[in-house]
Amino acid sequence: MRPSPGPNTRPDSLRRTARGYPVVPHRDTLLLVYTKLGPFSPRERAALIAEKVRRLEADVRFQADSLQLYPSEQTIDLMYGELVVQSISENDALWMSTPRDSLARQYRARIVQAVAAALQSEEVMPEPTPFVLQTSLDDFNVSYQLNAYTREASRQAAIYSRIHQHIQDQFNAAGVEIMSPHYRAARDGSHTTVPADYLPPGYQAPPFRVERPE
Repeated sequence: MRPSPGPNTRPDSLRRTARGYPVVPHRDTLLLVYTKLGPFSPRERAALIAEKVRRLEADVRFQADSLQLYPSEQTIDLMYGELVVQSISENDALWMSTPRDSLARQYRARIVQAVAAALQSEEVMPEPTPFVLQTSLDDFNVSYQLNAYTREASRQAAIYSRIHQHIQDQFNAAGVEIMSPHYRAARDGSHTTVPADYLPPGYQAPPFRVERPE
């Protein structure tokens, strides 16, 4: 059974002999877990925290301000909405020789930094070079396929979302309408589907062009 630091025990001396289990969402260690909490062993706690950090990284709508600390009698809970990312106990604080509230703030800052770095990372590899295939000529549109490579396959949904958003932003900036879902209208006299933020000041829908036969 793993001992807990007592009043006459120096936590740093225990850390030299006890094993801390790393929280490693990907490659870098965020923190070490030395103590159990409830039914969860230090190993299980570390694995659960890492899994929950990966869930935050996969949330394309992640907002750091929504990652909040909620103190209770036994723990300080780090929560994102209804998700308890981590609970910091008094034993955790004793092991790290840091007041519980200070340790909770440190862990929150590390997790926010890790999630922000993951969301800003180059998820699409520059090599092999991404390429586009024209896959078909359909009845109402031309179909293209974008091919790219990533080392973050577990975050595929978030990567797809950001790629789609980037494509849409680039087309909007170029003044190209994406008719998805299918959009049917006379282009003469109709307001463009490009968002207003991308339109020049004073934009007005073009008039209908009517040609009279000679």
